[in-house]
Amino acid sequence: MEKEGIMKDLVVSNDDTFLNWKPRVNYSTILYPDNTRSVTILTSRISGVDKMIVDGRNLKVEEICLLKNAIDNAIVDKPASIELYLPYFPGAREDRTHRSEHKPEVRSFSSKAYAQQINSLGFDVVKVMDPHSDVIEALVNNVKIMKPDLMILQAIHQSVQEGGALDIVIPDLGARKKITSFMRRHNPTLISNTIQCLKHRDPNTGKLSGFEVLDDKVSPNALIVDDICDGGGTFLGIAEKLKEKGAKRLFLYTTHGLYTKGPNNLLKTFDKLFRSDSVHLPVQNWEYDTTNIETFKPRRNF
Repeated sequence: MEKEGIMKDLVVSNDDTFLNWKPRVNYSTILYPDNTRSVTILTSRISGVDKMIVDGRNLKVEEICLLKNAIDNAIVDKPASIELYLPYFPGAREDRTHRSEHKPEVRSFSSKAYAQQINSLGFDVVKVMDPHSDVIEALVNNVKIMKPDLMILQAIHQSVQEGGALDIVIPDLGARKKITSFMRRHNPTLISNTIQCLKHRDPNTGKLSGFEVLDDKVSPNALIVDDICDGGGTFLGIAEKLKEKGAKRLFLYTTHGLYTKGPNNLLKTFDKLFRSDSVHLPVQNWEYDTTNIETFKPRRNF
C-alpha cells in the first residue's frame, strides 16, 4: 500500500465480504509438488497503516505463519497493532496431554503446540470465538475471547418463531458450564426448560457408545446448543433420544459448524442448522440444500 498519510485499518483477507468497508490486501498460496507451501501477499509495501487485521479463517497454522512472514517482509513502517482473527482455534479439543492406560503411547497436546506457533508470530491481538476449552485462554498470548451470545439468541428467536416455546438442550457435561452461564446472563423468554444430556465414549477408541436424556419429558420444540459440530454423530444420537421423549421439531446451533461428513444426515434430522462463518461450509462431493442452514456473521468489533 503506497498511499500517503495514515490509513486507519487494513484488512488482509481473500474473503471480499469480510469487513468489506475497509481497505484490503489479498494474497495467493502455492503448494509445490514436494508439499512445500508458499504465500504471496499482493502488495510490494505496507505503509501508513494504524491497525492491520489478518483473517485467519480456513487457513492452516502453517499458512498463517507464512502469511505473517510475507506481511512482515512488506511492512515499511510497523502498524500500531497487527491483529489475527482466528475464530475457530485449531486443536482446541486436544487441550491436555493424553496418556493411554492400555497402550504405551502419548498423544500430542495439540492446542498447546498450535498456540506456541501462533505466539511466535507476535500478533498484538488474537481474536478467538467460543473456544472449546478454557485452556486456550491460558495458552494464547494477547488473546481476546468473543462470546457467541448474540448468535445463540438469534437461533432461539428463529426456533421459537418456527415452533413455539422450546427447550434448550445441553448435549453433554462439557457444554453445561457455558450454557448455564449463557442462560444466567440472558434469561431468554419462551424457554420451557433446560435439558441435560450425556454421551458415553470409549476412552481407547474415541467412538461414541451411547446417549442419555436426563429429563423424563421433552417439549415438542428443542434447540441443541454447543460449540463444535464435527461429523455430527453426537447430535444425531441425542436427537434420537429426544424424539423418544416427545420432541417433534429439532434445531441445532453450533458456533463452529464444520460438518466434516457433510450436512445431509443432519438436515434429515434437524429442521434447521445454525452456525457462524468461522469456517467455510464443506465443499466436498456432497450435494445439499443450504435453505435450512443459517450462517450468522458475528459482530467483529474491530
